[in-house]
Amino acid sequence: MGYLLPTTVESALAGLAGGRSTVVAGATDYYPSLGPSATSSDIVDISAVDELRAISNNGDQWRIGALAT
Repeated sequence: MGYLLPTTVESALAGLAGGRSTVVAGATDYYPSLGPSATSSDIVDISAVDELRAISNNGDQWRIGALAT
């Protein structure tokens, strides 16, 4: 199981392009939920991607990043 902590959306997407990966944002609940049956999928932790923390309004639509709440 590999662990990737990207800091940009582009590097997160590059990490996901490699095949079977699980996306987490900190993984507080992920690892305990595995129990004895650990997975072999790679982990892409998006918690360091600042672009995903933003909330913005461009006039007629709002954009709420995945890490904003």
